[in-house]
Amino acid sequence: MSDKMDINVIPDKKLTTKYVSSLSKIYWKDEESFKKTIAALNSYGVCPRCCLRFLAIDNQSIYRSSFQWMADFLKEREETMCSNICCACLGVLQEKYCREEFRKEIIKTLMEAKYEYDSFFVAITLPVSTMMREHSIWLKLAEQDKTAFNDYRRRDLASLKDCWKWVNGDDLGESLGRKSEYSTESACFEISLNFSHKTQFRECYPLDDYFEEFRKRKSDDIVYTRSSVQRALVKLSDDRFRKLYSSPPTIPKDECTVEIQFKQDSIFVAGRYNKYSRKLSQTPWVLDSGERRTNSSVQEMLCDSIKSHFKADSFVFTSSGREDVDVKMLGEGRPFIVELINPHVTTISKSELKDITKKINTQKDIGVRDLQLALRSDTMKLKEGEEQKKKSYSAFCWSKEPITQEELDSKLSNIKDLKVNQRTPIRVLHRRTNSYRTKMIYSLEAKSINEKHFILYLTTQAGTYIKEFVHSDFGRTTPSLGSILGVECDILELNVTAVDLDWPERLGDEEK
Repeated sequence: MSDKMDINVIPDKKLTTKYVSSLSKIYWKDEESFKKTIAALNSYGVCPRCCLRFLAIDNQSIYRSSFQWMADFLKEREETMCSNICCACLGVLQEKYCREEFRKEIIKTLMEAKYEYDSFFVAITLPVSTMMREHSIWLKLAEQDKTAFNDYRRRDLASLKDCWKWVNGDDLGESLGRKSEYSTESACFEISLNFSHKTQFRECYPLDDYFEEFRKRKSDDIVYTRSSVQRALVKLSDDRFRKLYSSPPTIPKDECTVEIQFKQDSIFVAGRYNKYSRKLSQTPWVLDSGERRTNSSVQEMLCDSIKSHFKADSFVFTSSGREDVDVKMLGEGRPFIVELINPHVTTISKSELKDITKKINTQKDIGVRDLQLALRSDTMKLKEGEEQKKKSYSAFCWSKEPITQEELDSKLSNIKDLKVNQRTPIRVLHRRTNSYRTKMIYSLEAKSINEKHFILYLTTQAGTYIKEFVHSDFGRTTPSLGSILGVECDILELNVTAVDLDWPERLGDEEK
């Protein structure tokens, strides 16, 4: 098909005729067969643009021409063209959704949403019944001309989605002053057009008798997906399909409706947080009854200000481990990353990041530092080697019997790389499986406060249950601090002092 026209010029009738004639010679045995195909498509109730699709015409400038121009061009080969709702596209490629008024509606909705973006990609969702209808039309055409409408040539059929973009994409981009991209890799902003039709699932019901996956459906929209219907059409013989579904398809009484939505790629912000309260959970603590156990959480106090700047719909908070409600997070803080979902604002300056840092740090229970933009791939850095990371703690402990500094030193100073066997703590058995695991205590040191109180400093493998290591959890952790010291011990307060993760980059922020 080397005789294609330049898609950037307005279609010239002579050039178009020459182009279409070259196609007709490739696929049809003669001009008369070509005209019969146009007549058949028109009799089925197929719109001009869908006629072009079934004729294997993929010249974008022809699709972009006016609906009247296409109708007039096709009328030269067929006396009249259909004026009904198209039985193939259900109106997607007809005037309502392929004219300036609809593009203005998209632009108006987008302007009201106030998104920042440089380029865009149009994502189109079509009624699943268009697959049934397209298959039905193709089989009907194949009955008339098996040579022109064989399985191999079906690959040349231009998709509904591509045709809509050919017609509207560039004009939409010009009106918005942004580039219209044809792949999601090239644009971070998506304009979603979700077309639906009132009979779209009902038309798929005949498939239920032959495919068990459809009979087990919980809801139509979950089961009748484009991929599942495509699989069914591949498996179903042509004769069987003709018995199940009208061929050609019936002319619809109603055209599609459309929902316009927008979606921006996520933005990621990373940093480190400190927690100074023993009454603050890391994430919202809500019981099944809906009752909150804590008034707020680290997640909410950190993320609300960040979410507000980017005007995001929602966020996902992830950190390198977590501390209990009654445990403080001190030192340089715990690394975290926030995914801002569908942000309307996509830019932030260093000074704005500092302003957000200052705002968060006005709260007495938490602090944040090293706030910076991150990449999606950085989320993996929080998970990489999660079980091998080291974490350091300080614990305020009590002993049942008096113990001196000398005794603490003699029993702890030489301990290095101590293997500890731990069963799931009793305090979390209600939500975790009762399992058995071995963790490593890399170092132990204690400083006496008085004869029955001391501060324990320890560095451990991530995931070690520190409280249970101190008091043994009724013997479920062995050895324990109590068994090592030879005296019953308990923990009164616990602080995390360091998380061994060299990420994100340290910016030299002043600590709170």
